[in-house]
Amino acid sequence: MVDRLGLRGSDPQAATVGLRNLARGMAGPSDTIAWVSGCAKSGLCVDACPERDKGLDAMLLVRLAKQRAINDTRQVAVKHDPTYFPRLKTFARMQLSEEELTDWL
Repeated sequence: MVDRLGLRGSDPQAATVGLRNLARGMAGPSDTIAWVSGCAKSGLCVDACPERDKGLDAMLLVRLAKQRAINDTRQVAVKHDPTYFPRLKTFARMQLSEEELTDWL
């Protein structure tokens, strides 16, 4: 992802500080915004994280930071997908019982 996002050579420590700031609802630096915006949810960040040994779950932190960047700091634009809820309902119908469907849909 670092090559695709143009972040090769970026400081990983600064990225984790930026992620923590975003997760707290504070604005993050442009490199961190690029990182959370381009996340493909591969999980490769977990093994690559320089703070993994300290117990940091990079994927969880990226997800939290992205939600804060969308909802709180408004640094990441909301992607409007008109097919999202119909697809969600289709998936729910394949996974839930009739009773659960009645409660949830």
